[in-house]
Amino acid sequence: MKRILCALLAVLMLFSLTACTQSGGGVDVDPTVEGYFHIPVTGEYGDGILLPDLNDAHVTVMMSIDWSYLESGNNPEDPFAQYHATLLWREAYASQEGDVEIITITEDKMTDYLATQTASGTAPDIIPANDMTYPQWNASGLTQSVEKYADHLQLDAKNPYNPEEGLYNLQLMEQHYQWGGESHGAVTLPEPDRVYTIYNKTKFERSGQTDPLTLWEKGEWNWTNFVKTAKAMTNETDFGFTGWGLFPYNAPYPMAKLDEEGKVSLSIDDTKYMRYMTEVYNFYQTDKAARCDWSLQSWDKLFPAGTDAMVFSTKARFQQIVNNARRMDGDEFGIAPVPAFDPTGETVGIADANLWAYSISAASPNPIGAATYIRLETLVSRNAQSKLAGTTWYDKNLTEAEKAMMEETKDDPVSIDIIIGIGDCYLGIVDAHIVPAMYYVATQESVQAIFDAQKSALQAEFDEFNEMVEETAAELAAKQEAAAAE
Repeated sequence: MKRILCALLAVLMLFSLTACTQSGGGVDVDPTVEGYFHIPVTGEYGDGILLPDLNDAHVTVMMSIDWSYLESGNNPEDPFAQYHATLLWREAYASQEGDVEIITITEDKMTDYLATQTASGTAPDIIPANDMTYPQWNASGLTQSVEKYADHLQLDAKNPYNPEEGLYNLQLMEQHYQWGGESHGAVTLPEPDRVYTIYNKTKFERSGQTDPLTLWEKGEWNWTNFVKTAKAMTNETDFGFTGWGLFPYNAPYPMAKLDEEGKVSLSIDDTKYMRYMTEVYNFYQTDKAARCDWSLQSWDKLFPAGTDAMVFSTKARFQQIVNNARRMDGDEFGIAPVPAFDPTGETVGIADANLWAYSISAASPNPIGAATYIRLETLVSRNAQSKLAGTTWYDKNLTEAEKAMMEETKDDPVSIDIIIGIGDCYLGIVDAHIVPAMYYVATQESVQAIFDAQKSALQAEFDEFNEMVEETAAELAAKQEAAAAE
C-alpha cells in the first residue's frame, strides 16, 4: 500500500495545489455576503434550509452502500438524513440536473480506489472519515482541510433548535480529525455513537443480582463491581460477559497516539493501558467470567436469545437486541453506561465510540459543492431530530431511568482508537494474533508476553506510517515552493 500511495504522491500534490482554482465547483458569490444562501428547499425535513447558487451541482460521495440501500432502508421512525438530503438537493438544483451520486466501493478496496482516482484527477468529492480511514488517508495526502470551506459549511453556525450547541460538534472535530493543525473531517452528528453496557434484565432479576443501571445510580458501577457481577452471573454454560467490547482497540486508553506533526507512537507500554489489558486478561483467563471461545463472535445472535448476561455495544445494537428478543418472545434487556475503570482511578466510564464524519477528498473536482452538500445533510439531520423528538423507538422503549442516564452521561469522555487506521495493525496483527491468544482460548501465556510478541510488528507499521508522513510533507513543501517560484 505504501508503494502505491508514494508512487501517486507527486501527481496528487500537483493536483491538490491547483484543484480549487479550477472552474468546476467554483461560485460567483462570496459566501460571507448577505443573501448567499437564498434558494429555499422544498421537501421532507427541509424546513428553513436555504442553499446557494452553484456553478456545479453534481457531487459524488464514496460509500460502501448504494442508493437502493438508502431508498429501501429509509424508515419514517428513523430516517436516513442522506436519503432526504439527496432528494432535497435534486429538487433544488433540478434545472442544472444536480445530483448527489453515490460511488459504491467495498471498504477493503476504498484506499486503492481513492489513491488511483486521486492521481487521475477523478476522485470522489466526499469520502468517509472514520476509524478505518483516519489517519491513513490524511497521511497519504488523500484528504484536505474542511476549514478551507468553513463559510460554505457554516462551521460556526449554531444548532437551530439549540443555540447552546453548534451545528457541528467542533470539539469532536478538534479531538479526532486534526491533521496539520486543521480539521479534515466534518462531524455531522451532535455526539459520538458511544458504547453502553447492555444486560439481560431477566437474568439479573432471576439471579437476584443488582443490575448495572442500579449500580450506576448508586455510584457503584465500576470495573471492580463489573467483575464481581460477571463472576456471579457465570456458570458452566453461561457467562457474565460476551462479545467484542473488551478487545484491545476498544479500551478506555488508546493503543496509539498522534502528535501535532502527524506522527504516531505506540502506547501499549503506557502504565494505564497495560493495567487495563492486564485486568481484561485476568477477567478472561483467571476469573473465567467472560465467554472465551470463537462463539463470542456470534454474540449478536446468541445474546438476544438469552445466552450470557452482559455485552458492551451501541444504542442501535440495543434496539436490535430488544426487537429480536421480542420476536422470539424472549428475555427483557436493559442498558447502562460502561463501568468506570477504577483500578486507575477513573470515576466515570470512558466509552469506546464510533465517530462518523465526512472528509473532502484532496482532489475533489467540486469541493465547494461537497461542502454545500455536507451542510445540507447536517441541517436535515437536525430537522429530523427535532421533528421526531419524543416519538423515536428510544422514547417509546427506554425506561425513564434509562433516558435520564443517557442524558446525564452524554458528555462523558469517549475513547476512539486510531490504530485501526494505521497500516495493517488492525487485521494483520491485533485481530490476527493478539485477539485469538487472549479471547478465544485458555492460555498460560502472560498478557505482557502476548503483547511483546507483536510489538515489533506493530512498531514496523508505525515506522512505515511515519515515514509516509515525512515523505508526504516533503513532497507538498517542494510543490508549494515550486508554485511560489513560478
